[in-house]
Amino acid sequence: MLKPAPKDLAAALLACVVSVVALARSDSGHPAAPALRPPPKAPPASAHAVALLRDGEPLELNQASASELVLLPGVGPKLAARIVDERVRRGGFTQVDELEQVKGVGPAILARVRPLLRVSRPTAAKLHTAAGSRAPQPKNR
Repeated sequence: MLKPAPKDLAAALLACVVSVVALARSDSGHPAAPALRPPPKAPPASAHAVALLRDGEPLELNQASASELVLLPGVGPKLAARIVDERVRRGGFTQVDELEQVKGVGPAILARVRPLLRVSRPTAAKLHTAAGSRAPQPKNR
């Protein structure tokens, strides 16, 4: 078996490096990968909500904002927004277990958040939307 001369190996290696660099610099016709942008940040949770959870007190499910719901274990920004949307859609929750009807809330998450939430009688003035604004008030005719 013939062994290549070291000079030939160096030339082959240099040719490979030059080719890789040339390919990297050339426009290959493929669209550039989209820049990764961090998701928009929700407003910070209220100090009151943080203090409640820290002290072992439950959050009021019909009043908590999406940014406060994110404080719960297993609840991220998207799930918190879905919870708020469902709360507004149904006019408030009557019990914590109704969260299981929200896409993404299964038995495991419900078991983790149940002791951290409570439900009082919903009122339209306190039903926050995902964006943090108030729910529309019904018109009296």
